[in-house]
Amino acid sequence: MAQVVYAEPGDELGSLVRKLEEAEESDLVLLVPKRTAFLEDSLHWNLLQRHVRSLGKLVVVVTQDREVRHGARQAGFAVYRSLRRLKFRPANSQSVNIRPFLRKGRASSLLVALGAVSLAVLLFLAVVTYLVFPTGAIILKPISQDVALTISVRASQETSSVGPAAGQIPARLVQSPLEGTDTIDTTGHKTSQSKARGEVTLLNRTPAPMLVPISTTLASSQGTEFLTVEQVVLAPSGGTARSLIAASQSGPSGNVGSMAIDRAIDQPYAEALAVWNELPTYGGSTEQTSTVSAQDQSNLRSRLKGKLTKDGQNQLQALKAKSESIYPETIIFPSMEESFDKELGAEASNLTLRMKGSVKGLAFDGQDVNMLAQKSIEAQVPQGFRLLPETVQVAPLEAYDWGEDWVAFRVNARAKASAIVKSDNVIDTLRGMSPSDARAYLERQFPQKEQLSVTIKPLSIDWIPVFFWKLEVRY
Repeated sequence: MAQVVYAEPGDELGSLVRKLEEAEESDLVLLVPKRTAFLEDSLHWNLLQRHVRSLGKLVVVVTQDREVRHGARQAGFAVYRSLRRLKFRPANSQSVNIRPFLRKGRASSLLVALGAVSLAVLLFLAVVTYLVFPTGAIILKPISQDVALTISVRASQETSSVGPAAGQIPARLVQSPLEGTDTIDTTGHKTSQSKARGEVTLLNRTPAPMLVPISTTLASSQGTEFLTVEQVVLAPSGGTARSLIAASQSGPSGNVGSMAIDRAIDQPYAEALAVWNELPTYGGSTEQTSTVSAQDQSNLRSRLKGKLTKDGQNQLQALKAKSESIYPETIIFPSMEESFDKELGAEASNLTLRMKGSVKGLAFDGQDVNMLAQKSIEAQVPQGFRLLPETVQVAPLEAYDWGEDWVAFRVNARAKASAIVKSDNVIDTLRGMSPSDARAYLERQFPQKEQLSVTIKPLSIDWIPVFFWKLEVRY
């Protein structure tokens, strides 16, 4: 069942859309009285059709206003001149069937026969009319001109509807959790050295007992010095003892062969002691160890942020609607937590960073931008011209300012405007004229045009058909 919705002469687009939204039925009959000024503009019918489709409703337009019917029909609405032609009358209830022509009556066989005869007669008359009366075609293409302008647009969460006067459109916040890890090799270095170790034999050359203290300096024949690391006591006249030693300098230079250590340096031991090492010394080395540097942390942080930025943008693109756009300038990563698996200066060959947080961006609907641009262009159309909605082109430019819940950007908008020609007036005037007179009239009436022709079939006929259905005006 359908519901009748009444348009008022004082209605505007917003109030009429609300009436359609509030209607309980999905099939609606829109009754439009004469002199409903804003519905004489085909642009408003196009906008209304967009809202009707978004509501998922079927709307049939009934009006006796010729201009309104023309605009509604161009926008794709089914149009009737009266409820009688739609073949139903609303009773006390406003719920009616908008498809009564699908119902089958129970006509008697006599009525069926009469109907068949009537149909045959009508078909015969149509054929005779087509063969007897001529057909005409007027091709009149009005001149058109480009309309172009640059518009500043502000998309904001605080805006609830499109505001052409202020250049504002609604926006919404799109957000998603974000997490990632990355690992790099460390570039810091730490040098570690160890001293060579070994054992020597000490012999007392004096007739008296001798105490050899810790850190007594010994040397090899090449000059490499060692220190004793323990205290020993030597018996007189050839008494011996073993003592552990360590190289005085770190590194591999302390690694000497057997019997290389052969003297004491400090007095009085230089003359009193005989020294030798039966085994080579060992363990002297210099090693480079990888460590975590501040530059490693900085490089890893930058690399992971770059990766998460790209991942975050991809996630927001997947979450937004197909008609929505997000400027990269509005994408933020609030409160990102980070944790390294190793501290600064730690010995390690690699470093891993984990970051966790969220990504947010401001999305706005491209259809809102198109609507705002179309309204702005419409205001620039010269008098006597009408905007051709299908020619509107919108190209967004860069964002030039933004905040936490808004973004401002510019768009280039272009469209064509065509000179207004009322086809019904042309038809009424040209009926019965000769083609030459019609051409001369149109030349005077429409000096600014791109194309003009008047043709009659058959060619032997030299007058324009009187019957309106035999005449066509093309644009």
